[in-house]
Amino acid sequence: MIPDTPPTPYLVALVETVEANINAMQRRLEESQIDLRPHIKVHRIPELGRMQTSPGAVGIACQTLEEVEMMVTAGFGDILLTNSIVDRKKLSRLAALMSQAKVAVTADSDQAVDELSGAVGASGGKASVYVECDIGGVRTGYAESGPAAALAMKIVRSQFLEFGGLAAYLGGNPRCPDIDAAEATLAEVVARLARAGVDVPAVSVGGTVLAMRAWPDCSPSTVTEARPGNYSFFDATKVEYGLVGYEDCALRVISTVISRPNPTRVILDVGWRILSNNELPGRPTYGHILEYPDARVVRLYTEHAIVELPGSSSLPRIGELVTIVPNSCDGVLASVDTLYGVRGARIEHVWGLWERAVLK
Repeated sequence: MIPDTPPTPYLVALVETVEANINAMQRRLEESQIDLRPHIKVHRIPELGRMQTSPGAVGIACQTLEEVEMMVTAGFGDILLTNSIVDRKKLSRLAALMSQAKVAVTADSDQAVDELSGAVGASGGKASVYVECDIGGVRTGYAESGPAAALAMKIVRSQFLEFGGLAAYLGGNPRCPDIDAAEATLAEVVARLARAGVDVPAVSVGGTVLAMRAWPDCSPSTVTEARPGNYSFFDATKVEYGLVGYEDCALRVISTVISRPNPTRVILDVGWRILSNNELPGRPTYGHILEYPDARVVRLYTEHAIVELPGSSSLPRIGELVTIVPNSCDGVLASVDTLYGVRGARIEHVWGLWERAVLK
């Protein structure tokens, strides 16, 4: 029991585990000579971002303009915004940020490049742009090397832009064959540009699972930079994938048993607002209860979790606290105002989340 904690449900991060996870990823990538650029979209906390970059990361990645504004205000000087910005008001804000820090952005269309060039030109600056490639994430980016190379050439010819490199994302649970296919896509773009006399300064790929599977096992030679985000916390999904154990999962939801309608059912005071509706691949539960590992969170309501036990039991009792490793860190951290960083039995940090974060 940690003293001075708020009423349940609340969220804690085990600081020693966070530190161990951060250092392990830094070592993994350094040993393969890959730059680390942690993605802060999972937590959006400047202090955690500093913890991630201090072992030797080259910078950070952000997913939204608001995240970039927060991190520039917090003093971060090297940021990649992994999103195309086409709204002119947002582009004006982005151009202003580029005068305060080294901020690059991704793009996957002529329109995005044209709008960015206009905004940066009007501000009197110059922007670094990465061309987004689809390497299997089936999200944004070019799946074909020809259009990707053509957009890179357009950036090279622009008066107000410079070509920063290629960016891509491979989510899910990729294995070496998937990573090899992604590598082939990126290598083809690099080869096309080389034939045109264009150097590719960086090839940046996102995804915690990719970062852990690719190096050292698959070692894609074209990639120069990895952008994992989830790795500082991990979650039950990464355990299900076989990447880590529950002891490596730093993020925990603390909840109270509020009802025992029958010997096999438990009701908790936490629902989908915090746990989110992300299902666990291969196991029908909305989170892993550490004290009762065979129990399953089978249904979520707004403020209730319905837990089924494998057999009749008097435990857990009403009023008992339980610890849940969430299926998805991202969903949980998007739903709460405060994260408590604990070391041993002591609260060491109280972090405000998202735009409520205090910038120091």
